[in-house]
Amino acid sequence: MLESRVDLKTGEKYYSFVLEEMQKLLQERMIDRILEQTLGRYHKRIYRVLDKHGSLEEATIRKFSCLPIAEVHKILNQLYKEGIVKINFVETQNSNRKIITYSLLRPRVNEYMRSKLRKTLFNMMTFSEGLKKVDTVLTHEEEEAKEAKQLKVDCMIQALIHQIVLFR
Repeated sequence: MLESRVDLKTGEKYYSFVLEEMQKLLQERMIDRILEQTLGRYHKRIYRVLDKHGSLEEATIRKFSCLPIAEVHKILNQLYKEGIVKINFVETQNSNRKIITYSLLRPRVNEYMRSKLRKTLFNMMTFSEGLKKVDTVLTHEEEEAKEAKQLKVDCMIQALIHQIVLFR
């Protein structure tokens, strides 16, 4: 994320940011936060296992996630219903049976994250519009508090817009 370089003319050391790595890190943290808040922390844990190791069998996911097999099965089904995980049927060479593995659907993950951020943005904008309506006479302190709340909401809306851009 931070590169160290040396100026060839002066010999001075300076640092520069690698924007691609920063964007990837921000995206990963945002995915973690959204998964944990919308689905749960165990969903996030299984997502991270699949992200790190690729396509895995349910038993292997259980070992890496340290969760009971019934819980892993339930979470994988929920992630499948959300379109984040896909099911693969792999034929083994030694026997005629098929093994079921699970892997992430990368394009769908970004789409899922964008939809969650857009829904939050819509809710924030609706809340913001509600703050702008005047239906009672306010004291000076109440009006200042309302304006401060509006400013905070507007800042949060801007931050959400920037986060949505990360998932393009």
